[in-house]
Amino acid sequence: MNNRKKAAIILLVVLVIYTGAMIIFAYPWEKFPDNFTEAKDGVVMISTEKGSGSGFAIGKSGEPVEYIVTNCHVVFNDSNKAQNISVIFSAAANRYMSAQIYAYDIEKDLAVLKLPEPTTERSALKLCRAKDADISKVHYALGYPYTSDMGLDYVKYDTSDITTTSGIISRSSTVKEVDTYLIDIDITHGNSGGPLVNENGEVVGINTFSLSDGQEQANYAVCIDELLKLIDYDDVGYTLAGNINVKGIIVIILILGIDISLIITMLCLLAKRRPSTVKNTVKSSNSDMTASEGGYGKTVAVSDSKSIIAGIEGVYKGKELPVKNNMLFGRDSNKCDVVFPIDTEGVSGHHCLISYNKGKVMIRDMNSTYGTFINNGLRIDSEIDVEICPGDVFYLGSEKEKFIVKIKI
Repeated sequence: MNNRKKAAIILLVVLVIYTGAMIIFAYPWEKFPDNFTEAKDGVVMISTEKGSGSGFAIGKSGEPVEYIVTNCHVVFNDSNKAQNISVIFSAAANRYMSAQIYAYDIEKDLAVLKLPEPTTERSALKLCRAKDADISKVHYALGYPYTSDMGLDYVKYDTSDITTTSGIISRSSTVKEVDTYLIDIDITHGNSGGPLVNENGEVVGINTFSLSDGQEQANYAVCIDELLKLIDYDDVGYTLAGNINVKGIIVIILILGIDISLIITMLCLLAKRRPSTVKNTVKSSNSDMTASEGGYGKTVAVSDSKSIIAGIEGVYKGKELPVKNNMLFGRDSNKCDVVFPIDTEGVSGHHCLISYNKGKVMIRDMNSTYGTFINNGLRIDSEIDVEICPGDVFYLGSEKEKFIVKIKI
């Protein structure tokens, strides 16, 4: 295996490792609960001097949370704000934070609380707009209803005490100009302000109120779209389901850009011909043919190949040189096999190399000053072997020193 193929394989391995590492470590994976059970990690209990209810955290992926969503009636006494609002993470462990009302809408019965500082006690939940919600699926109400605590010896009021109640969304409807979901899930005291989530743990609504005629009861959750009208993304930084991960797209573009660069480099390495080994001298023998009967140059051993190089212009015009690996053309009489007079115009000391390898005649420019050209004046790159076939013409510096490749019959 030649060096270029080895380099290409190494680049391929590096490409695979790099792509895998970038996907694992650099891609901004979203860190949200991904089912209704894990969504409990975003639910809190809210306590005021009036009573208590439920709420849930919102924010950006993987970041500490600072905002809690609940109902207005949970944090208001009639039309007055509650004076002491506590967001409880675990009553048993005495872990809680005081909160202030950041935004509210009494008519829609929505309130957003702001904590004094970001916390990792809970995880932000992703929000799902009405247009992205599949109301035909089962949904889940999460919270701390009073009825679930009845008869218990001890309640910790942490995530292990969150009650999950399942049911369906009967329909989307408007109640007093508020977009809501009619649900067949019981909403009782303590449930208020808790999230209504789908099977992916995405919040579609806020469990809010019940209407009753004395015999039957209708339960409603306020659609999450009403919450989005209340809060400013730049301040709160909520996350929506179904949104394009812009940071992820940028990372993927960067990964693909570097991948493409590596692939192009690898293809270039594979496309280049393997350079022949340059030999400075070729042994002569008694059966050698003289390269220049005019006294120029050394003798060149007769090749087993039938390929010959015939001079058609210049010093070697009319002469035929059997191709031998390797034939160095130039003015340096100590190292060149085909030697030109010291004053030959356009020919360097070491000008070009003719080699014969596996039935192919190759030519390589040896960093000459004036260049080596083939056929219609194409200058070949230095230190790269180029195949020349019978009938191809090449010249050194200018067409004054011109040769053609032939097959000896």
